[in-house]
Amino acid sequence: MVWKLVRYWKSDLSSFDFVVNRLSMKLFDTSNTDIFKCCQDYFGFDLLSVSWSKGVKKFEAKFRACNNLLCKITYRLIMAYATWHV
Repeated sequence: MVWKLVRYWKSDLSSFDFVVNRLSMKLFDTSNTDIFKCCQDYFGFDLLSVSWSKGVKKFEAKFRACNNLLCKITYRLIMAYATWHV
């Protein structure tokens, strides 16, 4: 069930990225992808999918480092579930 949701989230993030790219193309008045990606980098603007993946990695690192017993048990259950359903 969880993996199906992740797949939907990825497609939603891709759709948002497409909208942001099109908006950037209109904003910078160009159809050259290299130019608007350069402008996005220059202004420090990440796509939603990039920001989302950074946030997920940061959350996972904090969750793994947590000393709370409930967090440790939950993390082990999630890892066991993930390896069992792959």
